[in-house]
Amino acid sequence: MNILMTGGGTGGHLAIIKAVKEAIVLRQAQEPLAEPVEVIYVGSTKGQDKQWFEHDDDFKEKYFFETRGVVNQGGLGKIKSLFMMAGATLKAIKFIRKHKAKVVFSVGGFSAAPMAFAAKLTGTPLVIHEQNAALGSLNKLLKPYATAFISSYLEESPIKAYPIKEIFFDNAHLRHEVKTIIFLGGSQGAKAINALALDMAPKLKERGIRIIHQAGVNNIEEVQATYDTLDIEAEVFGFTTKLAAYMNEADFAIARAGAST
Repeated sequence: MNILMTGGGTGGHLAIIKAVKEAIVLRQAQEPLAEPVEVIYVGSTKGQDKQWFEHDDDFKEKYFFETRGVVNQGGLGKIKSLFMMAGATLKAIKFIRKHKAKVVFSVGGFSAAPMAFAAKLTGTPLVIHEQNAALGSLNKLLKPYATAFISSYLEESPIKAYPIKEIFFDNAHLRHEVKTIIFLGGSQGAKAINALALDMAPKLKERGIRIIHQAGVNNIEEVQATYDTLDIEAEVFGFTTKLAAYMNEADFAIARAGAST
């Protein structure tokens, strides 16, 4: 049985894909199913999709369409984005038929649009997971047509639990003092978190507290330069596949209110 998983753009969406995919793989390893499940990922060349999954061998196949967001574009940009999406949707229909997909699992984001629309056009069951309390544009549009709509915030959701990677539970432990603090602004970064971290940095240095700082991919150089000016050592990054390890090292976290926070 083939499951097509789609969506992403940013870490909040992609973390759900990864958590659900890993749960499927683990379940099959522990209890072989009568009909083996194979997962296929479909995302976009834009955003972080390729960074997360291009080299992930748990997926039977990985496809990345030339698509981009629509709502954040100007007039002509919106038209071009819609044409790109239409072309990708036709390809998605072919992939559904090629792999004989039993279900399409979507987490939203602009990269989910072609496969989600293709699912409805081919009559393939569409399961949507919404990470946020406020529905994303695509998920809100497709909610009435979904076979199942999963959200931790909606009373009618068939599943309330939020998918979390197993490693976070494996790493769970009590902290008795704060030796390391982690600032989490998301892979895109958060100005308020960055400003707060830099403001607190001198006091943290005085107390011998190590700093780990997710500043966002576009803010790394600026934030690192400020730490250098302050003569403070800090581990600064934007996108990372080692977030679980960083959080395991930290004793206290200050984070933005993101999808997976």
